[in-house]
Amino acid sequence: MAMGRAFVALSGDASAPFWNPAATSAIDRANLMAFRTTLFMNTNYDCLGITYPLVDLGVFSFSAGRIGTDGIERRDIDNRLIDTFSSSETRFGFGYARAIGYGLHGGLTFKIVSNNVGGFSGSGAGADLGFQYSQTRFQWLTLGVSFIDLFQPRIKLQSAEDKFNTVSRFGAAAYRKFGDKMHLTAGFDIEKSAGRSAIFHAGAELEFLKQYSLRIGLDRGRLTFGGGLLYRSIGLDYAYENVEYLGGSHRISFSFSFGSSVSEKRNQRRASLIRQERKLWERALSDQADSLLNLADSLRNRKDFQDALGNYQKVQGLNPESEHARIMSDSMMNIIISGAIEGVADRKRKEIISGRVESALNDFNEGRFNTAISKYRLLLEIDPDNETIKDLLASAEQNLSTELSEKRETAIRLRNQGDNAGALTEWIRILSLDEDNSEAESRIEELKIEMEGNELIANALSLINAGRYLEAVDLLERAGRLRPDDRSVRSLISETRAKSVPPTTIEDIKSNAVHWNRYLSGLESYQSSDYNKAIEIWTELVNIYPNNSDLRKNINQARERLAAENETKQE
Repeated sequence: MAMGRAFVALSGDASAPFWNPAATSAIDRANLMAFRTTLFMNTNYDCLGITYPLVDLGVFSFSAGRIGTDGIERRDIDNRLIDTFSSSETRFGFGYARAIGYGLHGGLTFKIVSNNVGGFSGSGAGADLGFQYSQTRFQWLTLGVSFIDLFQPRIKLQSAEDKFNTVSRFGAAAYRKFGDKMHLTAGFDIEKSAGRSAIFHAGAELEFLKQYSLRIGLDRGRLTFGGGLLYRSIGLDYAYENVEYLGGSHRISFSFSFGSSVSEKRNQRRASLIRQERKLWERALSDQADSLLNLADSLRNRKDFQDALGNYQKVQGLNPESEHARIMSDSMMNIIISGAIEGVADRKRKEIISGRVESALNDFNEGRFNTAISKYRLLLEIDPDNETIKDLLASAEQNLSTELSEKRETAIRLRNQGDNAGALTEWIRILSLDEDNSEAESRIEELKIEMEGNELIANALSLINAGRYLEAVDLLERAGRLRPDDRSVRSLISETRAKSVPPTTIEDIKSNAVHWNRYLSGLESYQSSDYNKAIEIWTELVNIYPNNSDLRKNINQARERLAAENETKQE
């Protein structure tokens, strides 16, 4: 109202659905707006609006408005007062808006309108449609169009039906910065409805110190003005207009933003996914250790001591703190040694066999299967007819071959599926079976580096959400050293560095003739459809002006055009 109701190309708080359903698509945080005013002749006007943005789905909104007049006199045919009655109109709207692509935003609001006049009531359903458009090359300009009651509600109170007229609005808004502390926004609308002449609306807003706003407008030839105050998440707005014959009208509204922004939610979700992956990995290790422990106990009960020992040692590899696995490993070793020296009469040979079997079993227990197999073979040279040692050797060779083959296939499959935690678990098991397995060592190191990088990124995202950008950059640079080929890490470092320095504008680039010529060169490349060159030039300037929203919008627009061009070529 303070800007002459020239609002179709602007976005604001939760009142936006009343003007243009598409205008809510730019709202980054959940927002509530409440408005109440007393008009003329016992008439009250109330509005409520709520918007809630979701990370990937767009922005949902609810709006409600009521205008009502009380104390209207009811008279008979002789003009005698009988009683009084009231009249009211109520509107409920349920809207949705989102970015469509290429700078275009759209929105749709379904609404229910009801009238109540002196005990007679009726209601009807309708819908509003709106669009807004902004282009990277003209970031200071936004175009808007809305069709209020495009699908027209029809209301019948008693016998006659009232059909709402579609109100079309076309408009534009321009935005200009004056340093970091002052912004000017100006806009105009042309309003047209059936059977009426076009109406012109115009207005301007001067925002300064990011908290205060002054507004002025022209509505149907009437001058309007007002202002706004924003303190943290709370906004208060005031407007005044002088209506002919009725006098001045003062209006005040209240708005409140709450919850995390869409960008904060997106970062929080990424950090949560990384932490969840780590928990799943740890849980997988614990579950596998429990399963192997049960299997080892079952093999021991069947007197399959060699395989029982192997599984007990696997449990120790996964969970070194398992007391049961350690005790049973020692027990299995003693039983096997006793079986190996049973029937050996020579005391000296008995000591040699006992010591070497124990040494081989220790290697087996520690996962050094190749060493254990070598020692079994040496023992057979000493005592070729020892059936216990033959069984130990055959069992060790078979288990080693089977386990290594199966676990290698599983590890590769899990890694290809993106299950890093599962793949790491399998490679660790392979290394516990064969300590000289160079492939397992290499794969484990790769996965550890990747998971360590993920953890550093998760911690950095938490710091970014807390506004601690310099600390976040330090963690991201460590992650970058671990994953030098990861473009997403490099991109996140650039974004975070940009947030840690004061913002710059297109005026800052203009102040340097060399940089400004470079900027224009990028613009020429863009206009000639050489989007790669434009991105390259503007990215160079981003390194000089890191927190520059104009440059980043240009780059994003060029990337969108390049992607669309590639899709067209593929088709």
